[in-house]
Amino acid sequence: MRYNTRMLLGQQFFTFLALFLMFSPFSWGRGECQDGKVRQLEMPINHSSSRETFTYKFYDQIINRHATTVIFIPGGPGTPSISDVEKKRKLLNDNFVLTDARGAGCNNSPSLSAEDYSTEKIARDIVALLKHLKEEGSILEGESSQYILYGHSHGTTVATVVADLLKKEKFPAPLALILESPVARAFSPSERIQKLEQTWNLRKAELQSLIQTANTNSFNYSAQEWGAVFMKFLYLGSNSQYSLRSYSQSESEYLNSHTEDFQKYKSVMDVYLDIPSDFQRLYPAIMCKELEDSFPDVQFQNGELTFTPRYQGLCRGEVRTVGETFDSRNYKVSKKTDVYYFLGEHDPVIPASHVTELQKTQSKARSQNIVTVSQAGHGPLSYALSDCAADIFSAIKNRQPLSNGLSNCALGTNLQQFD
Repeated sequence: MRYNTRMLLGQQFFTFLALFLMFSPFSWGRGECQDGKVRQLEMPINHSSSRETFTYKFYDQIINRHATTVIFIPGGPGTPSISDVEKKRKLLNDNFVLTDARGAGCNNSPSLSAEDYSTEKIARDIVALLKHLKEEGSILEGESSQYILYGHSHGTTVATVVADLLKKEKFPAPLALILESPVARAFSPSERIQKLEQTWNLRKAELQSLIQTANTNSFNYSAQEWGAVFMKFLYLGSNSQYSLRSYSQSESEYLNSHTEDFQKYKSVMDVYLDIPSDFQRLYPAIMCKELEDSFPDVQFQNGELTFTPRYQGLCRGEVRTVGETFDSRNYKVSKKTDVYYFLGEHDPVIPASHVTELQKTQSKARSQNIVTVSQAGHGPLSYALSDCAADIFSAIKNRQPLSNGLSNCALGTNLQQFD
């Protein structure tokens, strides 16, 4: 069994797994899912037929039913958010709902198979959840009881589909759609690698001490493992708030303090993969079919990061069909909805062109606001602007000028507005 798993997923999956575990602020533990505050409802496996269901779990904190509620949709695909409730509470404050995609986190169900995963199916789960919340009076209780859809990375594709489905079903439109590190369509291998190389060239001067440490290789990591280490710093961005210096650590001190964790990553393919089997289906089923047909192999060699498209490994056996790839042009938000895009200046994953394409597609929205965050990586709002997030959400909820919310941010931002 172990041999077959390794053969199926290959070395490319090791790269992904290492990056995923290093970047994500949660563990694979399921303890949070048993918390009495985590609620559940029976969700159709196929929304065209309600005969078969799975138990869908979500976390909600509704302090004031007459205030606006933020519905958070995580990325990945497969990153849980329910297990990250304390950090999300600091970010989202009063009323919020945390979701995990079907097949991930608290919704890792044995009732689901690979055929049950897609961006649209995850979106239809959230539509059903919104209807449930409305029926019980948690949202849309009055004129001031609105809701906001907030997606991050792959969660932005889900949020966009949700907004479109709600409009078609004549469900009350969201007050706002917040898209952090937004994805407009499927990536081409060259586009993905070009963005990674561009970010590396921008950032490597500030990472010289880490490069020197990697060159001496006192930690005895492989080229691929060093690639995962450097990718961690690229994802975080170069803003001072989240640099290692803010923790009074050098890169070497950081590596020393995390040696045990990195050793786990090194040996993870030599033991049984202790990650949910559903996740092993979820990520390839969505990422490989809808967003990209390869996953870049990242290695550190001779003082440089190298990025090579891999057509085997993670996406092996996943074949795209016509119309299966994601394209935001197929989904339109309501003219009653304000749309906010947050993009990191140094995001190694999302090209700025994706925001431009989304802005053109959603030209009928009530308003559109593009915020580019200086020095930020793949978490421009949730991480880089966490010091002023409360002001930003307040401005969005009250439909005040976004510049009011951005004025208290430590990092520089560039705001473009389209009405």
